[in-house]
Amino acid sequence: MADPGAAVAVITGTVNTAQMPIQFSNLALAGDFAAVNGTSVANCAGQVTTSGVTIKYSLESPAVGPIPAGTLYNVGSFDTSTNPSFAGPCVGGGTVAGTLGNGTLYGLTGGSFVSLGVVALADLSVQYNVTGSLTGSGHNAGETIAAVTAVPGGCTGSPGNLNCALVAGVAAVT
Repeated sequence: MADPGAAVAVITGTVNTAQMPIQFSNLALAGDFAAVNGTSVANCAGQVTTSGVTIKYSLESPAVGPIPAGTLYNVGSFDTSTNPSFAGPCVGGGTVAGTLGNGTLYGLTGGSFVSLGVVALADLSVQYNVTGSLTGSGHNAGETIAAVTAVPGGCTGSPGNLNCALVAGVAAVT
């Protein structure tokens, strides 16, 4: 960790494109969360689970023949009315919990999520608290950039369902 108050994570989960807004589910972030509170620093390296992460598309590729709408490209923003959040235990004790929202890009363009085919880039704001850690506790807020890919039809619970895709990627918080 270069700076206290920074975080990096690996993202895994599924996405359902059969409904609008798009619903991400079973998302897990496994990585480092660090928080600064005065001189005390807490690091969490563990897996957290997200909830309420949905995307509203403001622009999507049109349907062409057998190609469904939104297959080629999309632009959207995170639906904050669903209260996107994450929480989980810290390795060595304590917990981390936080909220996700639209980042700086949303304020400038009205969009914070862009996808081209199965590759997507997202810009979010993030706020989280680390509590009960063996090394202290604290709060952090910052900007998150996440890059993910999706494999349509790869969901374990519904193999072959092209509306359900496995998601994998990385995120960095500054």
